[in-house]
Amino acid sequence: MSRQQYTPEFKRRALELLAESGKSDPQLASELGISDNTLYGWRHTAKADKSFTRQPQCSEQALEIRRLKRKVIELEEDKLILKKVAALFSRESRRGSL
Repeated sequence: MSRQQYTPEFKRRALELLAESGKSDPQLASELGISDNTLYGWRHTAKADKSFTRQPQCSEQALEIRRLKRKVIELEEDKLILKKVAALFSRESRRGSL
């Protein structure tokens, strides 16, 4: 029987769930399908290696970037509409003064 390998992201997420959920090690381990000793080992390793527990910010940053890009597109469309409306009013006011 070969030993199961878990990704660093899975380990990070399991530790985050442990901290956020308030569940016991055995309860969360059972829900994740891992042994409570495995989860305990990850927690012990995380305390020793602070970089292990740093969660990647790229997903939050990526969401924020996408949101901001959508906002930029929306504002550019608004600006284009306002330019067209301004040009239309300008033409109308010139016609009325003639």
